[in-house]
Amino acid sequence: MEPQVAQLLRKTRQAVVHNPGSADAWWQFAAACDVHKLYAPAVKAYRQASVLAPDDFRIIYNLAAAFEEQATDSNEAVELFQKASRLRPDYPVVHMRLGDTLSKRGRLAESRDAYLRAVELDPDLARAHRSLGQVLLSLNDVANALPHLERAAALGPNDGPTMAALAQAYARLGRTQHAEEVAQRYRGLDDVLLINDPVRQQVADMGVSSYIWRKRANRFLTIGDYNGAVREMTTFATIHRDDPWAHYWLGFAAARAG
Repeated sequence: MEPQVAQLLRKTRQAVVHNPGSADAWWQFAAACDVHKLYAPAVKAYRQASVLAPDDFRIIYNLAAAFEEQATDSNEAVELFQKASRLRPDYPVVHMRLGDTLSKRGRLAESRDAYLRAVELDPDLARAHRSLGQVLLSLNDVANALPHLERAAALGPNDGPTMAALAQAYARLGRTQHAEEVAQRYRGLDDVLLINDPVRQQVADMGVSSYIWRKRANRFLTIGDYNGAVREMTTFATIHRDDPWAHYWLGFAAARAG
């Protein structure tokens, strides 16, 4: 484990040892585990935080997300996201994540309803439009899938999964030429839709591993925020002083940033 990660885990764990009745201390420790993909201890710590603060949306939502990251077949993640959606019914992304969790378990009609709620709350949530369109395709509701996929494509024109689903929708509606044009566009494109999720971002911001710094830099490079990429890649290059690619990408971002 990288030293800065170990230091963060020691610090947040020690806060729990000194104050085991603090839900916030347990949340901090859980988040430190969560962001570094230590999901089993993260779930245990979030659970303890939820015992101390059973109606804290931040805790329940992140517990659901960490539990889902463990990729179990249990329906507990669904129940946790449902509880979180009741605590914050106005938070669009919780409905989207509930839709994702239901979709993975083949509960497509319920998933559709969750995605519909997400786009109702935030009409510009491209990722929810895309997922809703994909679920509607699976439900054979192509006519209703199309406007959501077109909306997702308008919001994220370089997103591969959106273009793939859109091409499929056009083909199934008999619009062969449109399908072929879109298919040409999505070949080689990645999943580039970003999710604005301030609650999960609180967890992400605690990350201190070099992998996380590089991932953040890559995200900034993708969206053309070169100053942000310089900031994140500088930390990565400091940790990995002998990695030539770290210095290459730092130089690239710095040049683009002027």
